[in-house]
Amino acid sequence: MTEVRRRRRGSKEERRLEEVERALSSIRQLDSENCILVEGTRDREALRALGVVGSIACLKHGRGSISERLGRVDAKNLIILMDFDPEGQYLAKLLYRLLTTRGRIADLSTWRRLKSYIGKDVRDIEGLAAYISRRSI
Repeated sequence: MTEVRRRRRGSKEERRLEEVERALSSIRQLDSENCILVEGTRDREALRALGVVGSIACLKHGRGSISERLGRVDAKNLIILMDFDPEGQYLAKLLYRLLTTRGRIADLSTWRRLKSYIGKDVRDIEGLAAYISRRSI
């Protein structure tokens, strides 16, 4: 492989990492009117390890149906950040429909951005930290 091709591939990965960092930076700066919806407690812990300090609600942890758990989330804006596997994709779309039909503000843009840049490299939210540390070296 020529040096030019190596440099181009490296720069593409660098751009992907920069975009992932930008998406994470946007959720690190959320105010108290926002809540991030994740699947489980390990996802919440992974976001905390990545510096996210805002409100994070776990939808697969607790009593009641997902619909009931959504009803207990009191934030004005909800950022949906499910895993990137098929189940997470299904849940993200389901949550969006449930929330918007109830007149709540649901945001999938960060999830879509992350998914587009990490694609097949990361299957879940808890894998983000490992992805970033692998790529940063």
